[in-house]
Amino acid sequence: MQSTNDVEHRDKEKPGVATDIIILVLGVTGVGKSSFINSAARSADATVVGHTLTSCTSDIQRVPCTHPGDPARRVILVDTPGFDDTYVDDFTTLQRIVEGLRSLYVDNMKIAGVIYLHDITQTRFALSRTAVNTVKHLCGASALKNVILTTTKWNEISDEALGQRRLEELSAASGSWREMLEQGSRVARFEDTAESAWEIIDIIVQNPLEDRLQIERDIGQGKATSATDAGYALKEKVRSEQRRTSWLSRLGQKWASLFH
Repeated sequence: MQSTNDVEHRDKEKPGVATDIIILVLGVTGVGKSSFINSAARSADATVVGHTLTSCTSDIQRVPCTHPGDPARRVILVDTPGFDDTYVDDFTTLQRIVEGLRSLYVDNMKIAGVIYLHDITQTRFALSRTAVNTVKHLCGASALKNVILTTTKWNEISDEALGQRRLEELSAASGSWREMLEQGSRVARFEDTAESAWEIIDIIVQNPLEDRLQIERDIGQGKATSATDAGYALKEKVRSEQRRTSWLSRLGQKWASLFH
């Protein structure tokens, strides 16, 4: 079994080579990113697993994994801070991700694809819409074909049919997965096993991106986080929500004044 020290040692000893397959793992806090990576690494402690809605990953972590079907091939899963964190706003989370990705760019490591995780027990899709939109802008339209929309925590749902209905809703809802699926993203289901994790990873391994993600191009141009496509879109969403909140507040005050 691979220990945390083994992972850290390998990471420092061999930070990246041209044959490495780099995969970015994204999602909201508590969705199971670390659990997915630990399953792939066949280790209970390759990353710190969180069991609360407070993110345990404050910066990105590279976790090297040997491909089970090809010991000469190394896949590096990049664990990232979760969106919708209890104490950290989404823009700060994005900044942490972008700054971590700058180190990959400096090391000339090109990301082959993205695994975006979604908790199938989640009933309110609104919580993940911001994350989904940010992922779209991180990747850019041409890279969405290498995004795997992966559902987690099926073992925690009481009714399989309910889970399937939620999956259908996610795939059909505007602003959720529909636009990404139309541009080539694929859906997968993580079954909490190493075999399941590698089936998902192999979708990317067998067909890695030839071009860079939009965020890699932005980093290559030296852009600050706020100037990247993802950063600009997130800031615009925040400003839109602030305007809506302000409008509702003024409307409430006006309504209250009519009865005084």
